[in-house]
Amino acid sequence: MNNDLAIKKSQSNLEKIEVNIVKTIDALSSQGYLVNTSKVLKLSVIQMVKHCYENITLLTDKEVNNLSDVVINI
Repeated sequence: MNNDLAIKKSQSNLEKIEVNIVKTIDALSSQGYLVNTSKVLKLSVIQMVKHCYENITLLTDKEVNNLSDVVINI
């Protein structure tokens, strides 16, 4: 149960970060700036982590903890 709450919180944080990155990319590109590659890479990592959360039942507890560490470091 506690793990489910942590998973939902991590997913929510990912969503917020993703939205902010997309808004930043959109604002920069609409003004004619080149988008920093790190922003695009972060967006890709977020997508991969979201897919992991969608298949969380296939992961071990250790892998879930590692996934949570990735989310914290994004």
